[in-house]
Amino acid sequence: MAKLPSIFAVWLLLSGALATGAEPMALDWGVIRTIPRTEAEIIEAHRAAEGMSCEQVASGEALEINDFRHKPVYRLQIDQQVVPTEFDACRRTFMSLGASMLPQDQARLPFLSGSRILDTVNGNYVSVQVRVHRHGPNGAPHLYYKTYAAVALYSNGNRAQDFNDMVRNSVRDARSLGLYVKPGAEVTAEALRTLVMVNRNQVVTTPIDVSPPRTRPNYEIGFLRATPTADGDLAIHTFITTEQRTNLNYMGIYKTPTNVEECSIKSFICFTDFGFGNIMPTARASRSSIVRATQIWPMAALDAYAKQRWSGSAFDHLNETLDAIIAGEVPAAK
Repeated sequence: MAKLPSIFAVWLLLSGALATGAEPMALDWGVIRTIPRTEAEIIEAHRAAEGMSCEQVASGEALEINDFRHKPVYRLQIDQQVVPTEFDACRRTFMSLGASMLPQDQARLPFLSGSRILDTVNGNYVSVQVRVHRHGPNGAPHLYYKTYAAVALYSNGNRAQDFNDMVRNSVRDARSLGLYVKPGAEVTAEALRTLVMVNRNQVVTTPIDVSPPRTRPNYEIGFLRATPTADGDLAIHTFITTEQRTNLNYMGIYKTPTNVEECSIKSFICFTDFGFGNIMPTARASRSSIVRATQIWPMAALDAYAKQRWSGSAFDHLNETLDAIIAGEVPAAK
């Protein structure tokens, strides 16, 4: 196991602070040792992670940075001194979120702005991303503790596009909880390869002929598990829960979509609030979603698998369970 350099004696890297004006952060910032499980725990974890919302990639920036050319500098405490320290980093998409609208909801769009709204819905998707860090070219790679979001065009995926208020509000509810490290385990680069996320969205609870629709909040958990590759990099594997966290979906390795049908998640949306003189949407809800998973397991089946193999639940052995899924060791759900 490659030990992190001594600069990690204090877990400052995960502060995300740049050198200018930054202060050292507390020990183990960005590392979590437990996974929330009950609805109350998940709601509280989401509330507490308000400062861990997806960072928004600015319009005009490169959609992704795949070659570690980004060089963030952090002020890290080393032997009682604060030292500016450079890292290599890349930013990669692990999931794409596309949207579509049913004809009944399209018919309710404002007359003056409806065609423009539909063009935006049909032409854009959200690229959800994570940074991979390493300390120098020979450093062991590991995940960063926060995620990023960019608006992308299906027709041109090279540059990030503008955020509108609706998308901006949505990505604020996609929050990282931190990098999961087993209780008692040492913080090493190899240990910092499981990111835990929680997302809140509004789902419609009324039939399509009810307008305005009634909604309720829905909370789901996501996991990123990074596994080493032969060339010294990391492959990012994405997992998300659905059906109020009763199923776990393995999304596999990410592929860039060319249309909404190829997105990791396609949601049928309707708008629940408008601004700018009631002509531009500022909030939305999902009527239903299509998750393009490689495989799906009921959480109960994964808990039974973990209990039989290690004793305890799947979340008690999170890394082992995710690794077993990636390796194809977990029996397919019946």
